[in-house]
Amino acid sequence: MRELLLRLFRSTDEAPRLPLGAHQVLRVERASPGFLNLLYLRWMMKWATAIGGAVLFHIMVQEDAGDDHPIAVLIFEILTIIGIVVPMIVTAVVIRLDFELRWYVITDRSLLIREGIWLQRELSLSFANVQNVKVQQGPIERLFGVSTIQVDTAGGAGATAAAQQGGGHAVHAHSGYVRGVSDPEGIRDQLLELIRKHRGAGLGDHDDANDRRPSQGTTPAFGPDALRALREAAEAARELRRATARIGPDAT
Repeated sequence: MRELLLRLFRSTDEAPRLPLGAHQVLRVERASPGFLNLLYLRWMMKWATAIGGAVLFHIMVQEDAGDDHPIAVLIFEILTIIGIVVPMIVTAVVIRLDFELRWYVITDRSLLIREGIWLQRELSLSFANVQNVKVQQGPIERLFGVSTIQVDTAGGAGATAAAQQGGGHAVHAHSGYVRGVSDPEGIRDQLLELIRKHRGAGLGDHDDANDRRPSQGTTPAFGPDALRALREAAEAARELRRATARIGPDAT
C-alpha cells in the first residue's frame, strides 16, 4: 500500500535537491520516532471519537428498527464497519508516509525542508536572510521528547504575529518549521552559528558578492569604437579651444 499511495499522490521519498551553486551538506535530520507516536496518538483520539459516535448512532437505529427489519440493520452494520475500518487503515498508512517523507537538510548556506504527501512542499531558507530561530515544545510534545524549530526570514516573524493576532490559520511564506526532532538545541545552535558566519561575511551570497566586486589594480577595457569616439571628442575639444582663443583677441 505504501508504494501505491506514493504513486497515487505522486510523491517521492528522496532527499530534497540542493539549490544551484556549491553547497556542502552539514547535517541531515529526520523526524524522531517519538513524533510518529505523537501522530498516532492524535489519530487514535480522532478515531475513538468517530467510533463512539458511530456506536451511539447504531444503538439508536437498532432501537428504532427493532426486530422488524433485521436485514436492513445487518446491512447498516456491515456498511458502518467498512466505513470505519477502511479509512482507519488508509489514514494510518498516510500518517506513516507523512512521517517518512519529512526531510530537514542543513547546508553551509541554507536550510532545506521537505514535507507533505498530497501537497509536497519544499522550502529553502538562506542563512543570509534568517532573522529568528526558536524552539517550540508543548506539554504533549514534551511527553514524547520531540520539539518544533521555527525559522523566520525577513518578514516572517511579523507575518506570524499578525496571523496570531487575527486568530486565523495562514501559510507563512517566510517561515519554516522543523517538526518532530529530538535534538532541537543542537540543531538550533548549529543554525545560529551558520547565521552568525553569514552575517559576519555580509548580507547576500558570499560568492555572488565576490563576482560583483570590481577587481583591484585593473583598468576598464574599451573597444575600438569607444576609443575612436574618445579621440573624436578630444579633437573637438581642441578645436573649440582654438576657436575660443581666436575670438578672444578679436573681441578686445
